[in-house]
Amino acid sequence: MISLLRIFSILICIKSTFGAHFRGGVISWRPASNEPSVIGSTRTIIIDQRYAWSRSVAASSCTAATILTFGLIGESAISLLTCESAAATCNSVQYTSSSQLSTYTTCTDFNTALGMSFGQSSKTVNLTVTAGGFLVGYVVSAAWLSLQLGGGGWSMMMYINMQPRADNGLINSSPTSNIQPVVYVPAGVNITAIVDIPMADDDGDIIQCRFAKSSSVLAGTTVNECSGVCATAALPASRQLISGNNTCTLTVQLTSIGYYVVAIQIEDFVENSTTPLSSIPVQFLLLSYDASNPTTNCQTKPIITSIPPDYPLVDGTVTVQVTVNYTAMVIAQTGCAGDTETTIINFITSSPPGMVKTAAPFPVSSPQYAINLTWAPTMDQLGKTYRFCATAIDSNYYYSDQYCFDLIVGPKTTTTTTTSTTSTTSTSTTSTTSSTSTTSTSTTTTSATTTTTTTTSEIYFQFIQLRR
Repeated sequence: MISLLRIFSILICIKSTFGAHFRGGVISWRPASNEPSVIGSTRTIIIDQRYAWSRSVAASSCTAATILTFGLIGESAISLLTCESAAATCNSVQYTSSSQLSTYTTCTDFNTALGMSFGQSSKTVNLTVTAGGFLVGYVVSAAWLSLQLGGGGWSMMMYINMQPRADNGLINSSPTSNIQPVVYVPAGVNITAIVDIPMADDDGDIIQCRFAKSSSVLAGTTVNECSGVCATAALPASRQLISGNNTCTLTVQLTSIGYYVVAIQIEDFVENSTTPLSSIPVQFLLLSYDASNPTTNCQTKPIITSIPPDYPLVDGTVTVQVTVNYTAMVIAQTGCAGDTETTIINFITSSPPGMVKTAAPFPVSSPQYAINLTWAPTMDQLGKTYRFCATAIDSNYYYSDQYCFDLIVGPKTTTTTTTSTTSTTSTSTTSTTSSTSTTSTSTTTTSATTTTTTTTSEIYFQFIQLRR
């Protein structure tokens, strides 16, 4: 007999195949350097984009070969981050049609079980610093996947203000979130799902979240931040978003099995201010499942236990060598000791460009399962820092806490072994008579081995050139 789990997975795959292709994303921004902000000057910022798509559409299809060749994925019809402020404002900051960024991103991950592709990009843009902010948006009139509520078009709005911060005279960095693209939640009339949405801010500002609005005033302009997936249309009336002490928590009761969308804005503030320094869009999926029929008795979430061979801590750092293969294993175990029935069925990952992963979890030793990571950073990635995140899903659809760590790409090193030999001769008189003298000579040979680690000159030279 086909299990309920198998049937549910098949139904999800059918929806992914025949539905539209957008699956949500996050857009944020940060300064490219610590150069002071000066009104009227040109400064460079980095806009980070992360999107999720259907794998069944040609423009967003992703495989291991796509990842290894840094292939691009996205929406083929509309693929630009456009200025959503008044034309005069767009012209004053110099974000015009000639400088608009593409929304195509490098495919970094794909998930066979979910039928999804994930991509991210970090692109620089030179802008003029003004005394006010402006809006950048990604707006498409259709293509969300088939949802239980809402759907159709999407709209993602980001507020950028590059004027000098009052505390340090630098350009602000927006907050961001590394929320996984899909969060599994139980469905049921009497079940309240609780989702903690991670938020971070490099400047240490106060961070708050709120539901995106169909009519919101940002930088003096009224915009639609969520189109067909605003909370009033895409989530039941039971929804609540609680923000305080730099945390963001969603509570909601979902009665149907399938996909829902959460569309929020994350904003940063200086103390005692109600005016945001910036505002970024975060849109992700809830996948509700039937919690009344678990496949096993284990109701404790799984845990990612370790990532050998370097064993980075959560939010830790690993340094890797450019062009040298980095390999690791993400190991997770089910939440119940001695449980041999529950399994880890999926890992949702967010990876550096060019890193390939095992397509499906494999058993290590019960109750542990794992995926392998392989990555050979290119010269273009030298000197950069990338973040890897993973979440484990078990056969009851419980998911682990997200495990993230940073990877710094450093120069390639080589090991040189030098052997030196030293000979020492000593002479001593051992006996003497009236007519003869006998001399004994001994020779001692000593070998010393010295191991020196040096930076390969060619790569190190290129590293220095990149830093200039």
